[in-house]
Amino acid sequence: MPLPRIAAVATATPKHRFDQAALLALAGYVDERRRGFFSASDIEGRHLYIDPGTFTPNESVDEMNARFQGIDGRFEQMNGRFADFYDRLGDVRDTLRAEMSKNHSEMLSKFAELDLRLSRLEAGPG
Repeated sequence: MPLPRIAAVATATPKHRFDQAALLALAGYVDERRRGFFSASDIEGRHLYIDPGTFTPNESVDEMNARFQGIDGRFEQMNGRFADFYDRLGDVRDTLRAEMSKNHSEMLSKFAELDLRLSRLEAGPG
């Protein structure tokens, strides 16, 4: 059994970008300690998987897990696509190797034929 290996790598950036002020407003932090943490971070913005229209700062662990299960499904779907692509790539590789081997054999037979003709020419009439 072959060892598992990484077939593909991709990056993804969540579509929503937030600056620190927007995150503070969205999260509803009013205490100075958390506000200070955001303002002192020197981070201009963050891409987060948070829909500003549906986000609630006091979401439960179960609600958070439900939100992230949608992401898991998309990653599984992407992994399936990469696996299919990798399989097709292997098929193309095998086809190219077979074609190269066939062409190589044909070329060798032509070289052998040319070599025979050259030998006859060098031997001269007779």
